[in-house]
Amino acid sequence: MQVLGHKSLGTKGKPLRILQITDTHLFPKGVSTFKTPTRVVNLKEEKYGNEVAHRMLKKFVDEVDPHLVIFTGDIIDGRPFGEHKRNDWLDTFQNFIQPLIDAKVHWTFTPGNHDDDGAPYERKELLKIFSLPYSISKGAKTFNHTITVGPDKEDCVRLWLFDSGENHPKFKYTSFDLASVSAYSTISEKLHESGENVLGLAFFHIPLPEYGYVKPVKGTLGLFDAARHKGIVPKIAKIAPWLVKLIGQHRVVGSSMLDSGLFNAMAKNKNIVATFCGHDHYNDAGV
Repeated sequence: MQVLGHKSLGTKGKPLRILQITDTHLFPKGVSTFKTPTRVVNLKEEKYGNEVAHRMLKKFVDEVDPHLVIFTGDIIDGRPFGEHKRNDWLDTFQNFIQPLIDAKVHWTFTPGNHDDDGAPYERKELLKIFSLPYSISKGAKTFNHTITVGPDKEDCVRLWLFDSGENHPKFKYTSFDLASVSAYSTISEKLHESGENVLGLAFFHIPLPEYGYVKPVKGTLGLFDAARHKGIVPKIAKIAPWLVKLIGQHRVVGSSMLDSGLFNAMAKNKNIVATFCGHDHYNDAGV
C-alpha cells in the first residue's frame, strides 16, 4: 500500500463530485468479436462497443461535471487483445478517456479481473495507465494506494484504492492481497496518530463477501435472477425461486471464496465510511 500526497480538486465549502465508471470491457480498435468458453461475443449484435462506451462517458461527464472520475476495473478486456494478438491496450484506454482529457477532468483507476485476463501483457504493465494525462495517481508503483483529494489538506477526503485480485480456478478470484490489507491497517494507525480526521472512501472491482445477503438500501441485486435464467443455479432455486427470495438467499454477489479480512480491518479502523465496486453487471445497489 503506497501513500501518495494530496491532489487539489474542487472548491472549498462546496461538494466534491466523484463519478464512478466501471466494466466497460473495451476491445482493441476494429475488433468486434471474441470467443469465450461458452459463446462468441459479438458487439454489433449486442449493440455495444468502444464507441458506445466513449459516448456514455462523455454524456456522464457533461451531465455530472465531476471533479474526479474513478474507474473501478474491467475498463479494458484482455481476452480479445489476447485472441487477436493485439498490444495496443494503452491507446485503447487513452482513446476512451479522451472526453476527460478534453474537459481537464482528473481520474484514477483500479484493475478488475478481466483487464489483463488472457492478455499478451502482464497485470503490472497496466500501471502505465497512471502516466496518462490528468491521472491523480502519477508515480504510483502499485494499484494499492491512498491519496487525499479536495480543495486543501483540511477540506478533503481520503481515497483508498485496492486491487481486488485476478481470476482463480479454485476460489473464483485471488482476492485482496493480504500484505496490502495489513499495510492499510498500519497506515491507518499512523494517520490516526498524526491527527488526521478525514472521511475515507474505498474503491475496488470485486465486491467484498460481506456485501452478500444484505438487503439493499437502494437499487436492486439482479445477479440471482440472471444466473437463474442462464440455468446455473442450484436445483432448489430452479424449482422454487420464490422460496429463495423469501429467505433472502437471492441477494448474492460475485465475490472471491477467499476472505482477505479487509472488511474487518475497515470496521476496526473506522476510517472508511463507504466502499464502491464494480464486477457484478446485474447488481446496481447500495447495501
